[in-house]
Amino acid sequence: MKLRCTILASLFAGLLATSAVAARKPTAAERKTITGTVTGFYSYWWYYKPGIEIPGLHVSNIRISTVDRHFAAVDVKGPKTTGRLVLVDRALLWHSLSRWVVVDAPGSEFIGCGVAPPAVNRDLFRGLGGC
Repeated sequence: MKLRCTILASLFAGLLATSAVAARKPTAAERKTITGTVTGFYSYWWYYKPGIEIPGLHVSNIRISTVDRHFAAVDVKGPKTTGRLVLVDRALLWHSLSRWVVVDAPGSEFIGCGVAPPAVNRDLFRGLGGC
């Protein structure tokens, strides 16, 4: 009986731990705003001109942290026609008082390290942050 209670308690604790770290999908408004922010950031990063549309830039897998709702992450895939390598990247965003801002992105092997709390990195990148 004692073993059965121990097993049940362990399973229950495991369920609580996994549900506490699970990023959520954005609402339609959040998705639109975050996608616009990321495409604007990359248009400036690639061309140094805000507002230029990059054909073939695809923002996907948008997720918002359940640990701290001010942080979000996206996966970005760039076009093959820019003359550069195909971009496959992740970006970390932070929600200020009124808008989303890209705070960590291209070329960052340890995305989010020193920018977001470790619990947020685990939530958004599922251990891929590497801090």
